[in-house]
Amino acid sequence: MFKEKRVFIDYNVIIDLVNINNDNFNNEKFDSIVDLINNDYKILISSEIIFFIYHFLGKHEDQDWLITKLKELIILFEIVSVDKHIIFKALESVERHNANFEYKVQYLTALSYDCELFITNSKNKLGTMSSIEVIEL
Repeated sequence: MFKEKRVFIDYNVIIDLVNINNDNFNNEKFDSIVDLINNDYKILISSEIIFFIYHFLGKHEDQDWLITKLKELIILFEIVSVDKHIIFKALESVERHNANFEYKVQYLTALSYDCELFITNSKNKLGTMSSIEVIEL
């Protein structure tokens, strides 16, 4: 049976893509994600990113522009939930290994949705996680 190819994109990459006015925006990052979509990868992002973007960019951007961008994200990407088990495991990882909580939550979410790739712009914050291939843009 054909296995759907899934990629999880961390929130910092999404923020860079949405916030084209910041210095981290890069057409190559955008093109890389478009290539994945064109090659039948399902692109997953955490539902929390929508709240995060609205909260932080809403302070500096026009609300109509921001709402349009968020709707585009919702259409373009598969939005997945973070459940209490993922959060609990991430908190345990912080306790035991001093892991980065936000990245651990995202990584565990990617694992729970059977992603084969994790795309980030901060690979060093993930530590040594080997269950999913990690690509830094």
